Amino acid sequence: MAGLPFIIVTLVVAGLVAWAGDVLGRKLGRRRISLFGLRPRRTALLIAVLTGMIITGGTILASFLASENIRQMLLEGTQIIEQREQAYQERDQANELRDEALLALDAVRTELFEVTADKDRELERRQIELDQLNIQLSSVMEELDVRAAALEDLTEEVSHLEEEREENQILIEEGLAQIDDLEFAVDSLFTAIGTLNAQISEKEQLLSGLENRIAELNNEIVNLEWDIVAMQQGEVKVIEGQQLGVVLINTDLDQATIYELLQGWVLSIPDTFRDSETGEAVLEDNPIIEISNEEYYRALQEIRAIPAQRAAVIAYSTSNIFEDEAITIRIDITGYYKIFPTGVVIYSENFEAPQDTIEPYRATIAGFLAEAGAYLIDERNFIPVSSGKVIQLTIDDVIDLAEILSDVGFPAEIRMTALRDIYNTNFLLYGDHFTVEIIPGTSDQPE
Repeated sequence: MAGLPFIIVTLVVAGLVAWAGDVLGRKLGRRRISLFGLRPRRTALLIAVLTGMIITGGTILASFLASENIRQMLLEGTQIIEQREQAYQERDQANELRDEALLALDAVRTELFEVTADKDRELERRQIELDQLNIQLSSVMEELDVRAAALEDLTEEVSHLEEEREENQILIEEGLAQIDDLEFAVDSLFTAIGTLNAQISEKEQLLSGLENRIAELNNEIVNLEWDIVAMQQGEVKVIEGQQLGVVLINTDLDQATIYELLQGWVLSIPDTFRDSETGEAVLEDNPIIEISNEEYYRALQEIRAIPAQRAAVIAYSTSNIFEDEAITIRIDITGYYKIFPTGVVIYSENFEAPQDTIEPYRATIAGFLAEAGAYLIDERNFIPVSSGKVIQLTIDDVIDLAEILSDVGFPAEIRMTALRDIYNTNFLLYGDHFTVEIIPGTSDQPE
């Protein structure tokens, strides 16, 4: 508002000059005065024009004298306009550089975020793999302890057989010495020599049999190292924690009906339980089932609380069961849900090279089955059994798969594929529930 007085003064002065010019023009007009030889009317017009010029010039002069900005504009206006345009251009260029820098900064931040996320995922995956390897190592160490005990027993037996062979060798040497001593009395001792020759032949046959037995025991030692089936000791019919049977019961039945179904199914277990490999009934001589009413009612309440339409009732042995002994069981209840439909890949793994062991192909197959079993138990909530094995194969099955893998070679992909719909209450029997495919891989497959 600093220029307001100047504007007011300028307007007042312009008005006074205009008024003065008008008065002067009138007076000159009345007096009929002529300037420069002009007519009075032309003279009045000239005075009016001059008055306007005086007003404009005075205004410009007053502005020039009173305002530094106007004086600068009049004297340096063109230069200021050029400088302003240049400043606008520099500002636009700076804005463009700023935008480019912001875009580059956003790209760097995005790349940094992606790299950080990838590293976090990789670290988490490595940690999970380490935990799985630790679990597998613990299981392998326990299995090695069992195998070491069996190996120690076989070693003792081999040692005894070696001692017997040495004793027999001594007997043979003694017989040969006797033959040497009796060569001087061939005629009188011919019968004795024939007897000794028979003894020598018998001892040699016994020695040959012992050597064959030692070779068989050595083969058994090698086979025990790759035996993936739990060894049963003595006359044990069922080991502790083994599944004895599964029955499906509708959860919307009334309480009395469910109780009768449970009781009838439990009492039928000795007649229905069969060996998974031979298919033979193994509990026919164990007819007594020990289970309390409290266990029945607990199972009944859990069945009625299952949200699924059907509940799977699973019976497990609570201890090792010998012939003619009572069967003690526990009951687990779970919802009956489909986990793998027919034809779906259950589990797969890529192998770039065989495991560095005596039998690399069998070891690779065994490692794959162990990883698949851990996946089924930990990730897919299959039946929790004490042995941790939900996949059942015979030794011959493992040997056949190892031979296929040796033909295909490495790298290779191993897949488990469902042969039929699989529910969360089934042990996976090879050839019944699933099959294993071995597919040639490429060296650029991800780890």
